[in-house]
Amino acid sequence: MFPQANHYLELVENFGAAVRGNAALGFPLESSRANQRVIDMLFEAGRPV
Repeated sequence: MFPQANHYLELVENFGAAVRGNAALGFPLESSRANQRVIDMLFEAGRPV
């Protein structure tokens, strides 16, 4: 069993530490870009023709 955690809080805290130069991001920027491309394609596919 996994310990209970607030994953959103952990993401925000990690991002803040990365902005301050105290930590590396837990994921590469290309991963975020790929996720955004998928989201954009889903929105485009859902538009009426």
